[in-house]
Amino acid sequence: MEAGAAIVRAGDQSVALAAGIDFSGESALVHQADALNAAIEDGRGQFVGNGGSGENVEHGGNLGRANRADNRGRRMDGQTMQTDVQERFGEPPSADRREAARGVGDRLGERADELIGDLRVLRRPRIFVISGPSGVGKDTVIETLRDAYPEAYFAVTATTRSRRPGEIDGVHYYFMDDAAFDARLAEDEFLESAVVYDHKYGVPRGPIRAALSRRQDVFIKVDVQGAQAIRTLVPQAISIFVSPESMTALLQRLRARKTDEPEALMRRFGTASRELSSASDFDYVVFNESDQVEQAVAQICAIVTAEHFRTVQEDIRI
Repeated sequence: MEAGAAIVRAGDQSVALAAGIDFSGESALVHQADALNAAIEDGRGQFVGNGGSGENVEHGGNLGRANRADNRGRRMDGQTMQTDVQERFGEPPSADRREAARGVGDRLGERADELIGDLRVLRRPRIFVISGPSGVGKDTVIETLRDAYPEAYFAVTATTRSRRPGEIDGVHYYFMDDAAFDARLAEDEFLESAVVYDHKYGVPRGPIRAALSRRQDVFIKVDVQGAQAIRTLVPQAISIFVSPESMTALLQRLRARKTDEPEALMRRFGTASRELSSASDFDYVVFNESDQVEQAVAQICAIVTAEHFRTVQEDIRI
C-alpha cells in the first residue's frame, strides 16, 4: 500500500482509501468520509493506517451515521471546514429582539440619569452654629470663615453691650440700647436671646430666614448658652464647639484682650471651665490653638463639606 494510504476494517470487510487524506476531522472531504462510513455502517469498526502527513493513526469507535451527519455540517468545497455556530451558541437574536433590548437599556439609563440628577440637587442650605467659651477666638474664626465662604450669610447678633475698638455696627454686631432690644424681643424677632455677663444678646430671625430662602448657608456665632437654645429650636443645625488648647492658653487670651476688670476676667474664666463640660453636646469639636487659626478654620471647612455630602438633608424652617 502506498505511503499515506489507509485500510478501514469492519468485521470481515475492508476498504482502501486514497493516500493523503487528513483524518484529523478538520479538512476531510465529505465523499471520503462517506466511503469510510459506508464500509462500517452496520457496526463498530477500526481504522488503521497513515494520516496525510505519514504519521500512524488508529481510531476505534462508532463511525456510522453520526459521523456522516457531522461531516455533512461542514463545507463541501474542499476548503477548511467551518464549525456550525448555531449548534454551539444558538440562533443569533433577531433585529426586533435587538431593538427591544436596546429600548430597555435606554429606559434604564434614563431612569438612572434621573436618580443622579436628584442626587445633584439634594444639597440644602445648612445652619452652622459656632460656639465656645469666652476668649477662645470665635470672632477671629468667623472673620476667617467669611473669606472662605463669601457666598454664605453670617448672622449678625444684636447686643446691648458697648462697642469695642474696631467693631462695626451691622457687621460685627447690631448695637442697641435696652429699650430697642426689648421691643424686638417682644415682637419675637430673635431666633434666640440670652443675658450673658449682664448684657443682652439676640440673633435676629428675619435675615436668617431670608438667607435660607436664597439657599445660602448660614453661620451663627453665639455663646454656649445660645447654642443650646438654637439646637433645641432648630434640630437640623450643625453645632461646632471651639475649644482652647488649654485653660492656661485661654487665660492668657482673656488677659491679652484687656477689656475686663480682674474680677470680671476671672468670672469669664470660671464660666469657661464649666462650659467645657458641654462640649460633648455638640456635633463637632475643633481646637483653636494659639497662632493656628487657619488650622481650626480648615477643620470647620471640612465639616461644612462633609455635611453637604449627606444623603439625607432636611429642609430648615425657622
